[in-house]
Amino acid sequence: MLTTSLEGLAEVFWYQGKHEFAAPICRRLLRMYEQKLGHNHQDVGTMSYNLALLYHSWGKYVEAEPFYKLSMSVKTRVLGGRHPEVIALLGNYADLLLMLDRVEEARELKALAEKVKATSWKKTGNWQAMPSPENSETLSSQK
Repeated sequence: MLTTSLEGLAEVFWYQGKHEFAAPICRRLLRMYEQKLGHNHQDVGTMSYNLALLYHSWGKYVEAEPFYKLSMSVKTRVLGGRHPEVIALLGNYADLLLMLDRVEEARELKALAEKVKATSWKKTGNWQAMPSPENSETLSSQK
């Protein structure tokens, strides 16, 4: 599949620090995902986040910001504002704002991320009740 190959190639360039090669591939992938999956699909949020991180790590802060905003919009809609990916995104976007000398905005985002983390109950899993003793023979015979 073309998208899988392009994502793999972009990832290789990312890890090699060849941002100038990774960026156009990621932008192309983002356009493809938007056209095929719609603007509110999680893959659009993920690719826009990848682009934000790519430009951020490249030192191209102004170019990174619209991708952070797009990713935050999509991921918040799809995953919810308390999802760990959204919280991590808020923190990274706040770091970008600090680099752009937008200290007050960065503080507000960091405070929001901390508030969400501090007020989120962590679940351990989806547990089901143990079978009653009268059902245990039935269960063992189904093995």
